[in-house]
Amino acid sequence: MTTIHFDGGVKPTNPGPAYGSYEIVLENDRTKGTWKTPLKHTSNEAEYMTLCKALETYLCLFNTGNPLLIYSDSQLLVNQINGKWKCRNERLNSLRESALRLLKTCGNWHLKWNSRKVNLQKFGH
Repeated sequence: MTTIHFDGGVKPTNPGPAYGSYEIVLENDRTKGTWKTPLKHTSNEAEYMTLCKALETYLCLFNTGNPLLIYSDSQLLVNQINGKWKCRNERLNSLRESALRLLKTCGNWHLKWNSRKVNLQKFGH
């Protein structure tokens, strides 16, 4: 089983400069990544962008065919990816489609919600 935790955000305002962090864990192998851009995005866009960056890293380094368990503190992202909520925003829908294409390549995956407290402990944001 491989796990991915990720979190994206913007500072100082929403929309604003975006950033994100992720952690991929497979047995004793742990990879962390971060990204940021001065371009203005919403916090929801930053969440999707971070998921995509984490999945791209996973596919390059770890794609083992093992089940993939992914955690996010964004209820919007989790429910949209899992098909429980519609995505009507054009920019978010484009990012959602990119994430779904990457997830399809990953094979067996499951996306779950985790509390904000977990991400604060892991990433400090």
